[in-house]
Amino acid sequence: MRQPALYLTTAFLIICVSFDGHAESAPTPSPASSTTYYVDSQSGNDANSGISPAVAWKSLERVNTTIFHPGQRILLKSGSVWQGQLWPKGSGTEGHPITVSMYDGGIKPIINGAGIAEDAVLLKNQEYWEIENLEVTNTGPGRATRRGVHLVLENFGDAHHVYIRSLTIHDVNGTDNVKPNGGISYTCTGELSPAALSAFESKTMTLTTWTEVAFLAGQTDGSVRSGIRASASWCAAIA
Repeated sequence: MRQPALYLTTAFLIICVSFDGHAESAPTPSPASSTTYYVDSQSGNDANSGISPAVAWKSLERVNTTIFHPGQRILLKSGSVWQGQLWPKGSGTEGHPITVSMYDGGIKPIINGAGIAEDAVLLKNQEYWEIENLEVTNTGPGRATRRGVHLVLENFGDAHHVYIRSLTIHDVNGTDNVKPNGGISYTCTGELSPAALSAFESKTMTLTTWTEVAFLAGQTDGSVRSGIRASASWCAAIA
C-alpha cells in the first residue's frame, strides 16, 4: 500500500459541451443567511431545529432533505460517525458560499459511504460550496463503482467556487474497470443526439463549465483507485 499522499492543488477550469442544446437552469439565488446548523450522530435528534449544539440534528437524511441558502453553515460534531451519503441541497452565491465543516473538537467526523451509494459525499448541479475537515470512506461488499467525493454537472451552465479542503479520504474500494471512481471525481456531461449534432454544426451549443474547483491540503492513500480525477464529455481541461 502506498504511503498517504498529501495534495495541494490550485483551481481547475473544465469546459465541456452539452449536445442537447439547452442548459438546466440554476436555482434562483436565495437571500444570504448566517444560520448555522449542527449535526451530532450520538446526541442529536432530527426533530430538533438544528440551530445550536444543544438542539442538533442527528442523521444525514435530515441534512440531505434540507435546501440550504447562501451563507449558511452545516457543522458536523467532531468524532461523529455516519453511514450513507451526504448530499446537502441548495447553492450559495458569490461571497456567500455554503460551508460544511466540524465543531467541538479536533477529530474529523466520518462519512462512511459503506457501499450504500456510489458517492459518500455528493454535490450535483450546485455551486458556491466549501467542504472541509471531514474523513470520508466508502467500502462496500466487493468492488464496484464508488467514490469518496463526487462533484457533478449535467447540462448546468457555469458552476463556480467549489472548494474541497482538508479532507482525509481512504478505503474506497472502487473498480479498475471504470476510470471516474476513487477518492475525488469531478465531472460534467451532456447528451448526444441527432438534433444535438445539428446544434453543434450551427454552433448553438450549451457550455457546461466548472470555472473554479479547488482541492486544498487534503489527504488520500493507496486504498483508493484515483486520488483526484476529472472527466467530461467533449471537454477541454485547463489547469
